Amino acid sequence: MSLSPEVRRGGNLPFGMVAALWMCDPRYSTNARTLYSILVTYADTQARDTSKGKPYRKELAAQMGVSLSTLDRTLVEMEVAGMVTIEERRDPSNPANNEANIYHLHDAPLMWQGNGAWVDPLPSGVKAADVAKKLIEQRRAEKREAGVQRRGGVPKGVSTKAMKAARQAAPGEEPSEGGGSTGAARGGSTDAARVAARVLRNIQSPHQTPSPEPSPTDGRQASAGSRGSSSGGFAASGKTKPPSLTRAQRQQVDAFFQALPKELADLVPANAPRNLQTAVLEALASDRPEARTPQQLVEFRLLPKWDKHYASRDEVGPLKKPVGVLIRMLQRDAECGDPRCDERTNVDSGAPCRACEQRREDRRAERTGDQPQQQPQPKVPQQRSTPRKARCPECHRPLRNSSEDALCSDCREDVIA
Repeated sequence: MSLSPEVRRGGNLPFGMVAALWMCDPRYSTNARTLYSILVTYADTQARDTSKGKPYRKELAAQMGVSLSTLDRTLVEMEVAGMVTIEERRDPSNPANNEANIYHLHDAPLMWQGNGAWVDPLPSGVKAADVAKKLIEQRRAEKREAGVQRRGGVPKGVSTKAMKAARQAAPGEEPSEGGGSTGAARGGSTDAARVAARVLRNIQSPHQTPSPEPSPTDGRQASAGSRGSSSGGFAASGKTKPPSLTRAQRQQVDAFFQALPKELADLVPANAPRNLQTAVLEALASDRPEARTPQQLVEFRLLPKWDKHYASRDEVGPLKKPVGVLIRMLQRDAECGDPRCDERTNVDSGAPCRACEQRREDRRAERTGDQPQQQPQPKVPQQRSTPRKARCPECHRPLRNSSEDALCSDCREDVIA
């Protein structure tokens, strides 16, 4: 009977429960915390049928999206951190299978009372990945001293460029130096070693959910996104890159910048941004009836707006957004219906625009037109809503009750007396 890898942990913990202390500890790398949560899903072997998914190394690497070498480094990191102990064993029926390991998780003391206390082997502030790196280098040094040759890859100190040059010099002969397989010397000899590793085939998760294979369209989209990000990120952000200017458009933009006076030329940066160039072409409008020459645009649109709104700012200081000011001044105020009008001036004749003058006269007539003056009305005294109270003619106090002599009670007693 063949052996399969297993994940075990004590404490009779519920399925899927992870230790928050480990998941939130920054001393452990993201790969270590991810692999720990994946191993937890394989730990419930007594109450759940896991015959459709076993924690083989290829299975774990595919679920993490990393290579086998990265998986092995992560397992060493978890070992030095005290998170797991790996019991290596070989399959008796298949001695070549050395992946029938048992992963013993030690998270039960952190979450369940009565399971003892967990001892942290890492000092405070020391990352588990750093300790694992030193341990891996020590193991490799011990193997080199024992004469064990490293399988695959390029030995330390061997130049890959020299190996490539030797292969090109003698294509039919194997190079004498190098000591490693030529196929493994190339970068990305396995699919899992790439940055975007495709999921290995015929590998299933514990929940019988095989990872989907990427379609060729996805690969083309990923390559297009990488090209877009290197040239400005238009494809990655979903935006389309604006088309480049033609030669005629560049000549129009250059002619406009040359026609600017010094006070406006100082606002243009050394490399004019694209939005400013687009605003210049929109203002020139060479393909529309309201087309302007660079001289007309500067004389009849920019300079009047500059003198009216911005020329007095010299005492205040330089403009904070000069490009935005130029773009705003290039925009035409379409108050007048005449397309040849700029700032109430005809750009062809230089005379005041008749339409603007007529509109100004109409507004003035509306404000000061011949309207009959209203005569002031005489003031009418307002009537009181409630009558005044009667008062005593002797003491002038209000009378509470009316009487025939119209006197108050005190005055009436004085008269009678």
